Amino acid sequence: MKFDWKNEAYNIPHGLNFGRAFAKNLSMFLGAEYVVSSLGKGDFTIRLNINAMFAPAN
Repeated sequence: MKFDWKNEAYNIPHGLNFGRAFAKNLSMFLGAEYVVSSLGKGDFTIRLNINAMFAPAN
């Protein structure tokens, strides 16, 4: 959710995500999001996120 009190703008999305960790340093999720209240009401988004984590260099 995002609320901008100065400009009286807001965004209230509802979503559902499914994810999985494939290894100690690799994960992925897929999800859908629908905006239920704001100027963008009715917007629909599908999101795919892949996370790869690397150990810091010594």
